Amino acid sequence: MEALNQQFIERMYQDETKLRHFLELSKLAKMEKVAKFGSSPKWNEMSIKEKTYHGWMKNLLVASEAGINDRWGYWLELCATKDVSKDIPQLDFYTRGDENYAKVMSMINECLNPPFHYNGSMPIQMKFIDWLLHGWGSPTVKRIKIEDRLNKYWYENFKGELMFMFPGDYLTPIAGSIRQGVNNPGAFFPTPEHVSKMMVEMSMNKSSKFDKVNDPCCGTARFLLYASNYSLRIYAQDLDLLMVKVTELQGWFYIPWMVVMPEEIDKLLEEAYKSENSKGVR
Repeated sequence: MEALNQQFIERMYQDETKLRHFLELSKLAKMEKVAKFGSSPKWNEMSIKEKTYHGWMKNLLVASEAGINDRWGYWLELCATKDVSKDIPQLDFYTRGDENYAKVMSMINECLNPPFHYNGSMPIQMKFIDWLLHGWGSPTVKRIKIEDRLNKYWYENFKGELMFMFPGDYLTPIAGSIRQGVNNPGAFFPTPEHVSKMMVEMSMNKSSKFDKVNDPCCGTARFLLYASNYSLRIYAQDLDLLMVKVTELQGWFYIPWMVVMPEEIDKLLEEAYKSENSKGVR
């Protein structure tokens, strides 16, 4: 982790915008922490349950993401300033076979295989997805029942910064491990990463960031990850609640404009789309 921290610092200090967003969002996170726990919280004396409140992970990770990939910093600044002129921060997604992808999957697999017996009523993978959504402050999972030792284990072993440093589709394998055999009512069979990337590049290479993208059978949002390099207007549907949850989780990690879209910004992007089309801009 020391080498990773050094890499994070070097990347952030090479980009003035990332550094500014990191400092601004770190300050905001501190203010929110003070609002919740007071100015002098006895952090070391708090239980893990108290620390893992609804939205705790978002408060910790958004600033880090801004210093690494800066999608959250970019999007929150756009929402605040209503300046839609800046380009979308691009992400190169790591895939299976890459050494760094393997590092992140190793961390996730460690989380899914705790050194004690898990006897919950749902598969541990589904519990993990709910735990992450709860941590991000998702309206989908406002409350979560979880045994203290599992909550503590995940709190200590999940490293969200790794997913930012080496962006990739790490959630599809988790969903695939749940939706297999007879437990696959929606016939979930994910499209390979390289095929998804190729299809998006072929269909969107001349598109505008104001064009809408809607995947009516989104699965785990693999197509939308690649589409997020092109569009600020990402929408998705699926009949399987698990897929909806995983898609939302992909948004929290990599596509903030898919999970946080104020009504006024939605209207602003629509106006920009109409203006662009009226001028024949493409």
